[in-house]
Amino acid sequence: MKLIAALIFPALLLAQQSRVTRIIEYIPDGTDQMTKFETLLAPSNVQIRPEPLLKLVTVTAPTKESVDEAVNLILKYYKPKLAQPTRNVEFVLRILRGRPGAEPSDIPASLNALVTQIKQTTALANFALVESQIIRAHEGAKIESSGVLNWDATEIFPFPPYYNFVANFTFAGNAIRLDNLSFKARVPSSPTNSSEASIHTSVDLIPGQQVVIGKANASAKDGAIILVLSAKIVD
Repeated sequence: MKLIAALIFPALLLAQQSRVTRIIEYIPDGTDQMTKFETLLAPSNVQIRPEPLLKLVTVTAPTKESVDEAVNLILKYYKPKLAQPTRNVEFVLRILRGRPGAEPSDIPASLNALVTQIKQTTALANFALVESQIIRAHEGAKIESSGVLNWDATEIFPFPPYYNFVANFTFAGNAIRLDNLSFKARVPSSPTNSSEASIHTSVDLIPGQQVVIGKANASAKDGAIILVLSAKIVD
């Protein structure tokens, strides 16, 4: 038995010492790609030991040829899935008050085309911009805005008219997706009472376009609240 051990152990030690090692750089991407290379090359007696913190991979095999083949395989097929840079988007939120009647509209010229479309499909004839907000957010963020509406200053209300807007923001290809969009506005219906108008939807926006998200009636007297959104990608 001693004789056998004396023959086997030196042979194992010589085999371990004769293995060839090479260290190469790689870009860790948080996936299991390198683990798959370990599984693939294990039958060839090739060992792969990645060290993500150092961004190095140790490749060990019985011969230099085996090491070179393993390294070439990794360099050719290892494709790090790099994280996409976070994109920021600037949203412009505009709230219009639309009413029937022949009174002139009080809106920015940039909204004229939208107002013309609204007139063609509703009984609303004159419009006023009662609030505008700019919201900048990064990809994947929740966006929210609230504030007081610039209602008719000649009327006296028990409290200021206000609104609340919230949505989840992601990208969908070239479009900007707003999921679970919720818009609520509480506006006066009389000197002592108020009504709530609300819009709930999900929508895709094309950067640079203004879109009417929805129209909600607060009361017959006050016409309707109209939510308009636009978005653009910014640095």
